[in-house]
Amino acid sequence: MSRRAQRSLVYLLAFLLVCGVAGIAAYCFLPASSTPRYTVVAIPRNAGALQIGVRLRRHGIIRSARAFSLMARLLGESRNLKAGDYRLSPHMSLAQIVSIIARGESVSIWVTIPEGYTINQVAERLEELGLVSKRRFILLAQTGGKSFHIPGLKLPSNLEGYLFPDTYKFSRRANERQIIETMLANFAWKVAKPLKREFAESTLPMPQVITLASLVEREAKKPEERPLIAGVLLNRLRLGMPLQCDASVQYALGTHKARLSIEDTKVDSPYNTYQHKGLPPGPICNPGLACIKAVLNPTPTRYLYYVAKPDGSHAFSTTFEEHVRAKKRIAASSSQS
Repeated sequence: MSRRAQRSLVYLLAFLLVCGVAGIAAYCFLPASSTPRYTVVAIPRNAGALQIGVRLRRHGIIRSARAFSLMARLLGESRNLKAGDYRLSPHMSLAQIVSIIARGESVSIWVTIPEGYTINQVAERLEELGLVSKRRFILLAQTGGKSFHIPGLKLPSNLEGYLFPDTYKFSRRANERQIIETMLANFAWKVAKPLKREFAESTLPMPQVITLASLVEREAKKPEERPLIAGVLLNRLRLGMPLQCDASVQYALGTHKARLSIEDTKVDSPYNTYQHKGLPPGPICNPGLACIKAVLNPTPTRYLYYVAKPDGSHAFSTTFEEHVRAKKRIAASSSQS
């Protein structure tokens, strides 16, 4: 074979090699499919780029784990890849997938738990979003409190009052225990820890503060009245008077009624504060931070009674006679409107 033919053969082989390498690179780096089929892939904590690549490869999202690792390095994101659940598709480019995981754009659900929700209401809200089984959530929250270990908290068996109302971001893969644990940790972080001094100085132990705060949460419709209502209830406690909170009776009945009947106030329940003096055996809802602070810092007052007005505010009285007059006055104005 002449030198010229040998050189031509070398060039041809080199060309084929370059084409082969380019083809392999294109195969590895281009999207694995043109079909926009989405899969949720869980990326564990502390996983490196190659480990993540292997997981993505197993789910059919990419063609090569090494190509993914190389792309992460080329983009300067190999140390920024975050754990989470990601909704990914094989029609995405490697650069897109790296970017999504580096930015932490995981598949999560934002949930707002309003102040004053009960365990039952929290369970209903979470089940509606497909996060939990309502039955399992209620069972764990009402009976399994002592199985949770949150630093700085001594928890009762029934966690009513401690599932802190807030806006949460939950993974779709979270289970009942993980969600409850998150809410308890939030209570410790936003209530128990910052208010540690106030709890220590209170005449009531923390469980009773939370119980009283739950009554204030349900009784007070106007935010500005919370400390005053807390003051009234504390006065009644000190004097040994029954609290007579309608909200506690509604909790005992298991339903909300705009107006309680005389028979309702006779319901046989330890939560019925018309029939039993002192605080109920536990919170009647999960109070917000404002109501907890209202109990820890109540408005000093001589008032012992209050009655609701049509606009949700209350008329406050010092004596029973004043209270009766206030009730008649409000009833008369309501009948005229």
